[in-house]
Amino acid sequence: MMNTKELRTIITNRLKTAGNAEAAAISAVLLMRGLNLTKTELIIGDYVPTNEQIKLLDEWVKRAETDEPVQYIVGETEFMSLKFKVCKGVLIPRADTEILVSEVLGRVKDKKSPVIWDLCCGSGCIGISLAYYKKDLSARLADISRTALNVSDDNINEYNLSDRVKTVCFDVLTDEMPCAADCVVSNPPYIAHDVIGSLDKNVRCFEPSLALDGGADGLDFYRKIAANAKIKDGGILAFEIGFDQKDEVEEILEQNRYQNIKTVNDIENRPRVVIGTR
Repeated sequence: MMNTKELRTIITNRLKTAGNAEAAAISAVLLMRGLNLTKTELIIGDYVPTNEQIKLLDEWVKRAETDEPVQYIVGETEFMSLKFKVCKGVLIPRADTEILVSEVLGRVKDKKSPVIWDLCCGSGCIGISLAYYKKDLSARLADISRTALNVSDDNINEYNLSDRVKTVCFDVLTDEMPCAADCVVSNPPYIAHDVIGSLDKNVRCFEPSLALDGGADGLDFYRKIAANAKIKDGGILAFEIGFDQKDEVEEILEQNRYQNIKTVNDIENRPRVVIGTR
């Protein structure tokens, strides 16, 4: 029977042969999740997997060889130092979105019992993270996708937040918020329709187009949310944006009479978040 170190080499080589540029990192995730190992145990590499575990890993590697995202394969990902369930049909949270959460937390940290709406919530990672780190914050997680809402509900329950965080089926393009919030936050679909076909295969073929397609110019959701969001006086609207959408989204907020508009860059110094005040 081979040990983890030997198995890691085999899996990494299989993924490299399949053309996966992140073969080493993906093999590590598959092994830690599939064998329930810590990073230290993986590095030591002396654990001998059972036949059942090897069979599971082989199934996972076959999926990874098709460029299926590892997060879907293992069923979870990390965001804001928390674990979130994900599955096909739900956008995978990205590290860039942590900037959006951090900015909103900074804006509401001194506000008593703020209410936020997370529009196009996907896995619920934004609203749940806000509620997890600010203990008196209440959140409504809104999405048109029932799959996304079911996953959000699972993630809410994982952190025992059901008393403060609720899901609601909501179409941003047609529905109306029932009440005003202190903050509306959104990482909406923002890829221009004609660009989707040029995205990397692991995004284009596996992540939901519903969470990617922002219309002809990628700005449909920004326009609708900025125009229709119900926000209390002094409240904020906070968007994640594509790196090349800064000017357009700032203009949309200006046209809808938001004030103190600010853009925040990501760690690669690209525009990532736009925030405005009501």
